[in-house]
Amino acid sequence: MPKYIEISCKTACNRVNSDFLPFNWDLNIYRGCEHKCQYCFAVYSHKYMESENFFDEIYVKKNIVECFEKQISSKRWKKSVINIGGVTDSYQPAEKQYKIMPEILKLCIKHKVPISLSTKSKLILRDFDLFAELATLVPVNITCTITTVNENIRKLIEPNAAPAKDRFNNLKEFSKTNVNTGIFIMPIIPELTDSYNNLSMLYKTAKENNVNYAFHLR
Repeated sequence: MPKYIEISCKTACNRVNSDFLPFNWDLNIYRGCEHKCQYCFAVYSHKYMESENFFDEIYVKKNIVECFEKQISSKRWKKSVINIGGVTDSYQPAEKQYKIMPEILKLCIKHKVPISLSTKSKLILRDFDLFAELATLVPVNITCTITTVNENIRKLIEPNAAPAKDRFNNLKEFSKTNVNTGIFIMPIIPELTDSYNNLSMLYKTAKENNVNYAFHLR
């Protein structure tokens, strides 16, 4: 059972300096992630905290809603696209208890903030109406990382994430709104997820669920 540790933050959004990414700001309401994906790149982004166990110690930024509103209500804010959850899933199990995302989305609606968000959890459907409302005001992009259609392999490499069918269902539901939907087929793991059958089934299933685009990366 992961340990939840409540902390305070000084700022909500951090600047991302990249010519590759379609956003310049990232918002993470948690630090650490319970999904325990074996390929997780974010683990290395936390190496500076030697005492932290990324998968079993989840830091909850209790004041992030207040910090977020202060930041996006500033006259200096340029209504830039904000990526939510670049290094940790905003809808991991901790969110079921803390319910931070609805408050974040309400502020995005209030201040008309365009967002991009990726998740491996079906909990996102809890906030379906908020995403749908926001998407009538500004661009909203929701993606799900889906690496395999083989549930046995999925359980090995993403033990605490939702099954692929649930993630595809997320995208199918959001396709009924103005939300732009996509899948991240990443990473493609040699001998595990790189077969023609797996990749073709991912694209086929994405099409069946009205997904707008797919992005893959080794």
